[in-house]
Amino acid sequence: MKVHCLQISLGCGVLHSGGGLNTFTSGIITSLLALGKMNTHLQKVKNIYKTHMEATAELLQEELPPNCTLKSPAK
Repeated sequence: MKVHCLQISLGCGVLHSGGGLNTFTSGIITSLLALGKMNTHLQKVKNIYKTHMEATAELLQEELPPNCTLKSPAK
């Protein structure tokens, strides 16, 4: 799927004709919404960022001086 989308993107006339990426990106997002793929993508990204946030909060908690406190958004 990724290779197919990349091939379509690289062959798109908008990019070769001087069209902006904002218009191109807008078209991609519109297609994702129309196909019902956006919720799946957002859930995947949300899970990735949650993992990163939890790891960062844990590391900060371990490394902060004793007189500092951290309120993690995860809790």
